[in-house]
Amino acid sequence: MSHQEFPKWMAHPHAQKSVPVKTEPGAPDKGLFSSGYQGTVEKFPPVTVNNEDEEAEYVSKGYAEAGKSNPWAFNDAQATPTPPGYEPVQYPKWVNGTLVNNVAEEAALNPAPVVVAEVVGMADEAVPVPVKKRPGRKPKVQTDGAAGVA
Repeated sequence: MSHQEFPKWMAHPHAQKSVPVKTEPGAPDKGLFSSGYQGTVEKFPPVTVNNEDEEAEYVSKGYAEAGKSNPWAFNDAQATPTPPGYEPVQYPKWVNGTLVNNVAEEAALNPAPVVVAEVVGMADEAVPVPVKKRPGRKPKVQTDGAAGVA
């Protein structure tokens, strides 16, 4: 992986976020009504530029880089090896919308996990991987050579 200057995010010093219309509850039979405050649209939103021409265009409109890109720091970070014995923290983590704190809790949520075959080398035979099928779905069958016709 090498350092890339683009795409780049640029921001305007006079940027303003949008403000929604303020509504207040009215009488039970009337619903919501506007209090006369109309809100505002976003002014000078941040932009992403993909090349030097786009960057020059937005610089002429007053935009500036949001932070500075440092290729040397990027290369140093990529060249730094992972410390020996480093193990990423696995728990707590979210699994299917539930926070689990250990392997046992995760196993309780997934009683029959799908096993994925590990690729060791190109010469090894392919190992079939079990796939969970959705109930009520029938596979599309192609009969006349036209795509998607059953």
